[in-house]
Amino acid sequence: MKSNYKNILKTIFVVSLSCFLALVLNFYSIQYSGENPLVSSAHGIDVIILITSIVFSVWFFKNFFNHGILHLWQGVFVGFGVLGFSLIFYSLFLYWEVSKDEKKLMIEYLLELKKNLEQNKKTILENMSEENYQKNMHLMLQSTPGDIVFHDIFQKMVASAFLPIFAVLFSSLAMRKTIKV
Repeated sequence: MKSNYKNILKTIFVVSLSCFLALVLNFYSIQYSGENPLVSSAHGIDVIILITSIVFSVWFFKNFFNHGILHLWQGVFVGFGVLGFSLIFYSLFLYWEVSKDEKKLMIEYLLELKKNLEQNKKTILENMSEENYQKNMHLMLQSTPGDIVFHDIFQKMVASAFLPIFAVLFSSLAMRKTIKV
C-alpha cells in the first residue's frame, strides 16, 4: 500500500494544533487560578496532554487515513511530528505571553526563582563555590524572555524525556497492522 504523505501531514497539523490549544488552555487555567504558569507544579498536566495527543494522532492516522494499517515508521513520524510541532507552537505562544504586559509574568518568575535560590542557598553552596552561586544569581537576573521560554520548553522535554518517546514507540507498535501477503 502506498503511503499518503498528505494525510500524515494533515494528521500532524490538526492534532498538533489541538494539542497546542489544550496546552494554552492549561496555561490560562493555571494563571486564572492565581499561580504563575511558569513556576507552577502543573507541568505534569502538560506532559499528559502531550502523551494523549501523540497516542491519539497515531490512532487517528491509522483508522481514518490508512484503512487500519500502520507501519512503524508512520507511527513514529506522526508521533514525533505532533510532539515537535506542538512544542514549537507552544514556545511561540509562551514567548509572546512572557514578553507582553511589561514582562510581568517574567518578573514574577524571576522573583520566585530568586526566592527559591536564596532559600536553598546552603544546599547549593555545598555543591558549588560562593563565587559560582553569585555568578548564577547574576545571570539569572539578566534573563530574557527567550531564555525563560527555552528553559520552560527544555524543562517540559526533560521532565517528559522518555514518556513522549515511549508513547510514540508504544502506540506505533501497539497499533501497527500490516497487510498479510
